[in-house]
Amino acid sequence: MESAWPMRSSQTAAMRRDANLKPHDEQKQSTSSVTIPGMSPLVTLPDAAKDFVRGGGGSLYIWPSRHRCCSGTLTLLEAGSTAPAAKRIWTRVDQADIQVFLDSSIPEAQEIDVLLRRWPRPHLTAFWNGCAWVG
Repeated sequence: MESAWPMRSSQTAAMRRDANLKPHDEQKQSTSSVTIPGMSPLVTLPDAAKDFVRGGGGSLYIWPSRHRCCSGTLTLLEAGSTAPAAKRIWTRVDQADIQVFLDSSIPEAQEIDVLLRRWPRPHLTAFWNGCAWVG
């Protein structure tokens, strides 16, 4: 299954292509992480969000979440200090004081902003290039 998202480089394209050649059940169980220096988006977090992530173990996971509606499909970014239940291929992003892992299916972004929301409960929200949706 080829991805319709733009690729960052031939290295990233090869990594995604290799992941797509695995049988479907193996893809679900894959939890690898890769660091691609100099090719990762800038991930920005205010101090309150960093403290929240540190309190949850020091790791931040960002993944796409697809929603369907009568007008079509909308993809948003989800963020949390624990990995989601679904098995994914993660790309580690260089960050000074916390570990940031991006789902490898997130399209190329210049910047991903992560904010701490406090209502109805404290949780993280991610924005792709300043937008609530991906694409």
